[in-house]
Amino acid sequence: MIVHNFDGGRIACAILSDSVAPKLYAQNFVKYIKDNSTKYEGDLKANGVVGPMTTDGTTQTFQYDLYDVDPACAHGPSFLHPNSCGIHIHSGTSCATNAGGHYFDNAVVGADPWKAVFYVSDSDGKTHGTRRVNTGYQSGSVTGHTLILHDYSGARIACAILSDGNTPTLEASAFVKYYDYNGDLSVGGSVGPFVTAGTTQSFGYALTGVGDGCDGGPGTAGNSCGIHIHAGMSCTENAEGHYWANSNEPDPWKHVNYTSEGGAASGYYSVDTGYSAADVAGHAFIVHNFEGKRIACAILGALTELPLSAAGFEPYFNYGGNLGVSGTVGPMTTNGGTQTFNYQLSGVDPECSGGAGTAGNSCGIHIHSGTSCAENALGHFYAVDDDPWTSVAYTSNDSGTAHGETMVDTGYSSVQTTGRAMIVHDYSGARIACAILGNGNDAVLQATAFVKYDGYAGALSVNGVVGPMKSEVTKATAGRRLSTQEPWAQDFEFQLSGVDPACAAGPGSEANSCGIHIHTGQSCFTPAGGHYWNEATIPDDPWKTVSYTSNSDGTTSGARTVVTGLTSGQVVSRAFIVHDFTGARIACALLGEWSMNPAPPPPAGPGCDGGCIAGAVVGAMAFVLIVIAVAVVLIGRKKDGASGTEMGPPKEKTVHKIAGDKRPRHPSQDALVSMHRNDTDRSSLDSVFGTPPIETPKQAQAVNPSAPEQV
Repeated sequence: MIVHNFDGGRIACAILSDSVAPKLYAQNFVKYIKDNSTKYEGDLKANGVVGPMTTDGTTQTFQYDLYDVDPACAHGPSFLHPNSCGIHIHSGTSCATNAGGHYFDNAVVGADPWKAVFYVSDSDGKTHGTRRVNTGYQSGSVTGHTLILHDYSGARIACAILSDGNTPTLEASAFVKYYDYNGDLSVGGSVGPFVTAGTTQSFGYALTGVGDGCDGGPGTAGNSCGIHIHAGMSCTENAEGHYWANSNEPDPWKHVNYTSEGGAASGYYSVDTGYSAADVAGHAFIVHNFEGKRIACAILGALTELPLSAAGFEPYFNYGGNLGVSGTVGPMTTNGGTQTFNYQLSGVDPECSGGAGTAGNSCGIHIHSGTSCAENALGHFYAVDDDPWTSVAYTSNDSGTAHGETMVDTGYSSVQTTGRAMIVHDYSGARIACAILGNGNDAVLQATAFVKYDGYAGALSVNGVVGPMKSEVTKATAGRRLSTQEPWAQDFEFQLSGVDPACAAGPGSEANSCGIHIHTGQSCFTPAGGHYWNEATIPDDPWKTVSYTSNSDGTTSGARTVVTGLTSGQVVSRAFIVHDFTGARIACALLGEWSMNPAPPPPAGPGCDGGCIAGAVVGAMAFVLIVIAVAVVLIGRKKDGASGTEMGPPKEKTVHKIAGDKRPRHPSQDALVSMHRNDTDRSSLDSVFGTPPIETPKQAQAVNPSAPEQV
């Protein structure tokens, strides 16, 4: 906006912007990188949030809440070291290259205003506070710049990008074979969350099925063992070349690769592509083998984070001590790859009243890689460079209770964390208690976009939707008191086409005949494992009797209730399998969050799935009522015809159909303990890392009441 004087000369200028400057945030910090080969290699893993940052004119005011900064800053900065304990905006716009110097307008403010801006930590490396700095720049000018944290010596230790906090978090999962790959490898798992800071994507990866070719790392072939974003936006055709903005700069994906171990691979990368999160969303993520050939593909989509919790603790499978832990860990929220959670526990080790000891894992409370409390829970669960759990511990009181809050940067999303084991340690570091992390109780799920089951070569092609699927605690039956922990059940509707017409008379004698079941697997392109339920609370397989009855044209609909002992958070991302009359697996879809209205019911046919007899009765009753009504009208007209008075229509009768659900429910069992992986269905899958993306935001949608089952 220009102001002119009387002579028409331009005398003043200002930039048009929103009347209210956006609030900015810097979060999801990564270790500082000076160039492609040099980064901060110290032990500090600074993270947390800087913000909200507001701008008044050219002055920025911001709050900060950080952890794992330098505890040497407990007494403030050293005036012998420039930038000691500093917290500064820099001129750079990427965390994958040199961030440049302090960012300020010398013409407006003169001297560097950042020299006197620092944090003061506590002895644990935590800090919070508020700072006010006149940079000479408006809010729009500082957006996208780097925010750098320094240690006591003044060295740069961590970097994040200032943004409005609305940058989407992405994930690539549900991998399929690359369109022209005919080999034996079938990649599973996930890559993400992708956290974008400016134009730098930082992501963890946990993959299975990559084979052993990359056990020694990449070879000399181009793209050997590579994991890359490509320019293409489809997995059914050529995905084109690597995706980055400036073709004049070196390819940032050239050295991004994995090292496998036993067919699995995990790790963490930051790549400056020159693109925003919105730019890379929808692009193909490609996995290469040792020869550099493209073997798997998934599309980058939006990631929805679910709050998690762990309760129902039980003794660790080989713990023989006297401590009995109970209580809750949660809610656990995830921002990018950082988990923040509360814990309220009793029965922990009273020796931890003075804090953790010197033994490894002393008084620890950690997420582990395992997904069962009935066996070894494996090691700590993280994708970042250094183990973030080594310093996470509780402090108890003398009676063995503990509560608190902590924040841990694992590099994993909430979906990837779901189903992992939460382990409590005693003072000696021994594992004493275990519970499984899940989304408590309110996520509504669906399975749609069915594909043919891996290895099925028949003519049947299933379509439709299973859902809404709600997880609820089963209610006490008449005359029985509700126990302290009722088992969880899944209530779901289904409307499918392309199923086996041979199921028109119901299931046969073969196992899994005409079945519709949740399985342990988390991919539709590898064996889906056996039926999925909690063996500790539900002794018998609840899926054995769950089946559909089709119409002669291969359509079916209905509703089922299955007591699995599992919550929505534990079944989300699992494979939902449809079987034919012989019990063979014919179709697969993954359970994700409910995000659509149910498909219209299939047309009526000669088959019956429990509701058609009642429907026929209701139809007959309605027909009789219509005949009676017509007769009454005609009689009335005949009687009143002389006066010319027409008799009004008879009062309508409402026919109420009562559709009772007589399917049996399993009796109550004890508290949830361990996840069941049972090969009752001809194949098994011990463990799958990662989960598929939930590609649409969670919506609070009203769901129509369950309709009577139709044929």
